[in-house]
Formats: sequence, structure tokens, C-alpha cells
Amino acid sequence: MGAALRCVRQGEIRKVVLSRLLDVDAAQPIDCSAVMNNLRVQNPHAYHFSLPLPEGGVLVGASPELLIRKNARRIWSNPLAGSICRHQDPQRDKLQCQQLLDSHKESAGTPHGRGRYCPAFTPSVPSTSHTVYPFTVSNQHHVASFLAY
Repeated sequence: MGAALRCVRQGEIRKVVLSRLLDVDAAQPIDCSAVMNNLRVQNPHAYHFSLPLPEGGVLVGASPELLIRKNARRIWSNPLAGSICRHQDPQRDKLQCQQLLDSHKESAGTPHGRGRYCPAFTPSVPSTSHTVYPFTVSNQHHVASFLAY
């Protein structure tokens, strides 16, 4: 964490996404379809995935963020940028959500938005659309950017 903070302060990187790796040794084989069902029940609004890995095993997960979806000649992305915990007071919660949204609308899109993905697609995709909107998942508000190419 210290090294990441130094890199942010020095301008080498703009964002750090924390994650954790869980390595489990089980006495019985793990049923990936049961894991997927549990993920769907716990967070039905997430994007769920189950991908076989070339070296064996399966990558299973869920995320509120759609990174890239391709269908024929269309590409969609719904990256999230900026988050704030929900407040117990409904009025303050609404105000915090609006302040978060306003802070990103005034900037040139979101950190993950147009500047990150458009250069990769622009040479082959002539038109794009970009919408910034609030996105709430259980205990957090996020700023979402819907991008279509």
C-alpha cells in the first residue's frame, strides 16, 4: 500500500484498485455452479462470470462493473469511478450521491471513461456515445460511465 501511495503522489499512477486473492484448499472438489448460484443470490445486480482457465480450474466472480461487452459490431463498457458509502439519513444520502456525480461531471469524464478505452477503439469505430450517471449498489453510490462504440 505504501508503494502504491508513493506512485500516486509522484504522478506515476492515478488510481489503485485494492483486491484480495483467496486460495482455498478443500477436502472435496468445489462445485463452481454452486459458487455461481451463491454469488447470484448475494448480489443479483452484478455482472457474474465463470471462465475455464487454460492451466485448469475456473475463474468465478461477480462485479458491479461491466468492463467490456462485444456483440457483433458493437462494444459497450460501463466502468465505475468514484464511490461513496451510503448515509443512513436519506436527505444526506441523496446529497452525497449528487455531490459525487457533480464532481465527475465537471471533470473530463471519469478516470476510466473515454480517455481509457476510446483510443483503443477509435481507429476502427467511428462513433461513440458517453453518459455519466449515478449507480447505487447496496451500501455504496458510484459514478458510472456508459460507453457505446
